[in-house]
Amino acid sequence: MEECRKQLGGLLEVERADAGMHLVGWLPEGVSDVELSKKGAERGLKLSPVSGYYKVKPARGGFVLGYTAFDERQIKEGVKVLREIWPSKLK
Repeated sequence: MEECRKQLGGLLEVERADAGMHLVGWLPEGVSDVELSKKGAERGLKLSPVSGYYKVKPARGGFVLGYTAFDERQIKEGVKVLREIWPSKLK
């Protein structure tokens, strides 16, 4: 969560979780989680779009962000890549 705040300046709204193996990060309205995940995949970043878990299109997209299989360096690098692929109109 801290790394998202540092590198994305609040562009991704990450929900705090008291326990578990993942967080949910919500995108601003109008940003496609599917399209952003495709851009991430091109850079080796696996993003799991929240919209894939819905039967109908959600009000806004987001990602399920797993963190237990990654160390701090990998998480920082992943968030850096996310910042780099972020739609330029929203930076």
